[in-house]
Amino acid sequence: MKMKRYASVIVGGLFLILAVALWGMPNHEQGPSDSTDATRVKIDRVRMETSRRIGRFAGVTQARNRAVLSFAVPARVVHRYVDTGSKVTLGDTLARLDDGEFRNAVQMARASMMELTTQWKQAGRDRKRIETLAASDVIPVSDLERAVAREAALEAAVTAAAAKLKESRRLLGETVMKAPFSATVSRLHIQPGEWAVPGQPVVELTGDGDIELLVEVPETVVSHFAAGQAVQIQLPFADNRKVFGRIGSVAKAAMAGGRLFPVKVDIAPAAGLTAGMTAELLITLATEGVLTVPLASVINPGASQPFVFVFVNGRVSRRPVTLGRIVEDRIIVHGDLSETDQVVTTGQSMLGDGDVVEVVS
Repeated sequence: MKMKRYASVIVGGLFLILAVALWGMPNHEQGPSDSTDATRVKIDRVRMETSRRIGRFAGVTQARNRAVLSFAVPARVVHRYVDTGSKVTLGDTLARLDDGEFRNAVQMARASMMELTTQWKQAGRDRKRIETLAASDVIPVSDLERAVAREAALEAAVTAAAAKLKESRRLLGETVMKAPFSATVSRLHIQPGEWAVPGQPVVELTGDGDIELLVEVPETVVSHFAAGQAVQIQLPFADNRKVFGRIGSVAKAAMAGGRLFPVKVDIAPAAGLTAGMTAELLITLATEGVLTVPLASVINPGASQPFVFVFVNGRVSRRPVTLGRIVEDRIIVHGDLSETDQVVTTGQSMLGDGDVVEVVS
């Protein structure tokens, strides 16, 4: 009997302990409590800024005066008076063709003009005599008309002969190649004894005067260049020395769609500056009205779909963005953002779209 009483007491005690434990457990069906489990975050605003960067466009310096000379008439080269590297001045003879054929042409044209001139003068004297006889009714008027026509025809022939003589002399002059400006011979294309044809390169000259730089820029930045604009030029293989210049011209169109736009820069005279040096045109490129966010606010910046969390009325909204250049501790972004938005900068690693957050300073 005692054993049964002890068992009853023990079972009752166990039920009592279980009832107390159940009473002390929280009631999960009552809904959320007044305390929140919001993630604590920091935020910063989206900024509208002017983006500035230094654009670098490489090229090679060149003489402003340059020429590739060729003969205008065909003949054999009999003399070449210069070599590569030769210094020449305005009017110096560079090369000469065999001019025998052209001298003969000049002599023939001169003889033809002299003969026609003699005939023309004689026709004039004849016309005057016939005029006198016609006035006395000794000969018919038709003879006078023929005399006047002959004189006029010979006058026209003399004019044509004079033009032919002038052209023959011009062609004779084309057999001599002279320097159009003071320069250095940079390249030779033909040797004495070779046959030169019209338009065939013979001598290349690089002027000894002013230096310029020609660079090509993409269409995205060509609007930043204007004629007369002062620019800086860096010489990377001359201890990064800097010289100054002004934009001389900006091409209004590229050679074809998607091609680059040529920009010519006139460089101010400077000691040691010569044609053929590697140079970089430096120019500040400003872009108005770009949106930037802190670098820390961007999630998965190296992935194909980076995004930020925008703080809106105590919650966060996930916004995909396209990234641009880094500007100090911020980055240019493009997407569904505005200057009035605020983005999460810390604590966002465990957030999801629409999560409740608590902003801390």
